Amino acid sequence: MNRYQKNRKVINRCAFVALLVIAAILAIPTFGLSLLAAVAPKTFLAVGAGATGVLKFAALGMIAPFKFIEPVNDIAGVASNSIVTIKMPPNKRLNIVTIIGTVTKAATGTSTQSIPAVTDVVDLIQFKVGGKPQRTRLGSELFGATGLNALCDPNLAGTVVYTQSGNSSLSTIPVLIGSAADTAQKALLSNNTATTAVFRLPYVFSEPYRKEYDRTEALALPTGFDNGQNIGLCTLEVKIPDKSAASPAISAQNIQASLEYDDLLAKAGTDVFLVKEYRHTVIYAAAGDIECGNQLYLRDSLMRVSLLTTADQITRVVVKQGSRVLRDVTQGVMASKLIERDYTPGAVISNRFDIEFDLNDDPQSAPNMTPGLPLSIVATLATANDSAKQITVLSSYFGKLD
Repeated sequence: MNRYQKNRKVINRCAFVALLVIAAILAIPTFGLSLLAAVAPKTFLAVGAGATGVLKFAALGMIAPFKFIEPVNDIAGVASNSIVTIKMPPNKRLNIVTIIGTVTKAATGTSTQSIPAVTDVVDLIQFKVGGKPQRTRLGSELFGATGLNALCDPNLAGTVVYTQSGNSSLSTIPVLIGSAADTAQKALLSNNTATTAVFRLPYVFSEPYRKEYDRTEALALPTGFDNGQNIGLCTLEVKIPDKSAASPAISAQNIQASLEYDDLLAKAGTDVFLVKEYRHTVIYAAAGDIECGNQLYLRDSLMRVSLLTTADQITRVVVKQGSRVLRDVTQGVMASKLIERDYTPGAVISNRFDIEFDLNDDPQSAPNMTPGLPLSIVATLATANDSAKQITVLSSYFGKLD
């Protein structure tokens, strides 16, 4: 079971019972609607213009808003070594954008396999609102069996389908990247044969692994308000890597996207919140204690910080806000704590130290970053053998749009 399936089963059973009760109430039309309006006057909205009588419930209600799934057709700049711009439709609430990356690797010319990877088609990913970055991550940091997505839920690692001309042994059903099924598919690839891989990579706004359904829903991003205004142009920009130096040669790269959304919008005059993601690097020269918190943003609730190296291992982290110690943990203790809280054991890796502050499932309970109370993060490096001696600091915040 992934991180929160146990809780979700209980929630689903309760929701089913609640649906039966609501259905019984609504069997008496006038009484049912008046009772719902009296008990939960803000929990349902009309869907679309002129959709009289069509009801759906917002996050506080017991019925989920209907989720639409459609291709995103406004995509520009698809070429090797370029930035692809995926424009989100206005006045929708974004749940998950699935980045669909297709890449073909040529035959090796030897008795070995051509196996495409996510990094052959997806490099830097930025989500922007009104041209301003709200999130920045590498595809290699988010996706795969040990990516940050999989740390929270292994089913968010992304999926892959491989095809080869003349190879009928390969499955057309997507398998999780890095899973045993993925390994089995790779074993079926013919040697010295061009291979095409289609990666489907979930870029998540609502977080389906949350224990509380209303918190999952609250984290979805409304791109507009109920008065017809919007928050600004929302784009997902994906850098396609340069294929010229690839070996085996890459003959084709393509990016498409699919969007899961609903029609709930923000109330006019209110602030729009989302999970924001930033990254910066810290250079080190030798093993020992390294301060990693100097470039953190001094605003919003800090949900998580991940410290990533090439191979050098961070053995201990001490986090202080002012004089108060928030975390003093070895990697073993922090990893165990994550596993206790239903994070994915297989996604806890030795060259990434994940410091989770959002342990109780409420992002607003995480430390509030303010200019007068900066955060110190001191990481202890056991070795300094990496050729590129740098720690990539991956931080996640919950707060208003930048």
